[in-house]
Amino acid sequence: MDLEDGTYVLVPLTTGALLTKPNGQRVPKIEYVSTTIPHLGRVVHPLYKSAIKDVFRKFDMVLNRVLDVEELKIFGHCSGLDYFKKIKDDAFDDGEALRFYSSNDRGLTQYGFAELLTDPEEIKEADLLKAFKTLGYDENLYSLKSRTFITSIHSDEPIKVQIGDALTNSYQSTALDLVNDHWVRAKGEGDQVIHGDNHILFVNQHPKSMGTSFSIINQSDNPIEVTLDMSSEKKDYFFTPSNGKITRKIKPHTFVFLAAAVPPSLDKEFFDADDLELDVEVLDPESEDEDEDDSDAEESDE
Repeated sequence: MDLEDGTYVLVPLTTGALLTKPNGQRVPKIEYVSTTIPHLGRVVHPLYKSAIKDVFRKFDMVLNRVLDVEELKIFGHCSGLDYFKKIKDDAFDDGEALRFYSSNDRGLTQYGFAELLTDPEEIKEADLLKAFKTLGYDENLYSLKSRTFITSIHSDEPIKVQIGDALTNSYQSTALDLVNDHWVRAKGEGDQVIHGDNHILFVNQHPKSMGTSFSIINQSDNPIEVTLDMSSEKKDYFFTPSNGKITRKIKPHTFVFLAAAVPPSLDKEFFDADDLELDVEVLDPESEDEDEDDSDAEESDE
């Protein structure tokens, strides 16, 4: 598509269900240091090194296999590591500290990035582990928040691209609402619909992923509290949120995305609305300003 001059926000969306840890998966916490070798010191666990490579790919925005100063600063702001926020523009000039890691005059290579992050003289272990958590990795190094994707942008003039966290602002919810609105306009009432006294639940199926998403509109003049439980009948499915249950307060005449479900394999069926447990309670008008999502409080796996 052709775009006019301006600032644009690109928000990639999926059901999110496959970002969860495999159902029933119980693995011991991965220790940062896997062993200690005489005369060589501590050895970082290979799974941490693998996760660092994954992080590198997410921040290598132009796919040139190095992280330049701008990309490292963005990584610093997204991860919370102050070291990278303070990197100077001449950081890769000859004689500068970063040139002692695997790099060239454009930036750090993947190997150099791993060298720097695991250098205890520069990055403390506690700070690095906190950064992994901020970036969405759990204690078993499952990336529960993001995946890599590729987009191509062509311009006759220089442009600036930055990576941000869509979950810390309204970008994701706004994008979901726009997509929901598009689905309903394109399909009428969606693939399945549940009509209530004061709401409509829209069920949309996505053939490419076998995912099923659930959205709801509050048709009443009062706020409502919705509890949607997908896990009572389909315990082997993947869910967003991962425990399969969400409770949310919704303002009057508001249309919102609630949840999603994906089968454990492509030979399984779409999630059927008949397998849902849906409870809707009309609240007092004073509760209108309390629109919130309580799913995180109910998470038991993460």
